[in-house]
Amino acid sequence: MVRITLSVIGLPRTQNASEESSIDVRNIRDLTRQIEYRYPRDYYTYIILLNGARIEDESLDLREGDQVVVFPMMSGG
Repeated sequence: MVRITLSVIGLPRTQNASEESSIDVRNIRDLTRQIEYRYPRDYYTYIILLNGARIEDESLDLREGDQVVVFPMMSGG
């Protein structure tokens, strides 16, 4: 496990426009599980940026101090 900084931006369930926290995870898959636990997926998907670069490989291991930003992609009408 490593401690990373997680920023979640723009989800309706966040108290502000963004929330930042430090969490312990091993890889992106662990991270997405924690995100979906905190913010159940009902009408959004998200893009994940790792240290400024978009990633899609959920098996990617994280390192101590990595910065992860989650941008929700909302659907609706």
